[in-house]
Amino acid sequence: MVLRWRVLADIARGFPARQAAIRAGVSASSAARWARLKARTGSVEPGRGGGRGRRMLRGQREWLLAQVAARPGITLAELRAGLRARGVEASRDTVWRFLREEGLGVGERGGRLLVASRIGDPLQ
Repeated sequence: MVLRWRVLADIARGFPARQAAIRAGVSASSAARWARLKARTGSVEPGRGGGRGRRMLRGQREWLLAQVAARPGITLAELRAGLRARGVEASRDTVWRFLREEGLGVGERGGRLLVASRIGDPLQ
């Protein structure tokens, strides 16, 4: 945190963001990002990181598990399309990680990513 403030202090003293970054040993993009964050929020506190995607799917847990139970071998693409129809935009990897955390296996057959009912079960 001190490093962020030091970079911003250099920028406030008139150093270009790139030069302030070099002086502090950070990337120019980080210095510019911190300056934008300070201008936008008044702070340079780091945001909460990671895990947002799987939390986003918690409200869809019952629906997702019901889809897998009702349609053995359902694809990740089909699950994503169903989520999209429900107003939830989730990446393939987010859905995959969510399913793995639920103990469901994901594998490939014929170029399609399929969901197995449980890890270790054969794909349909």
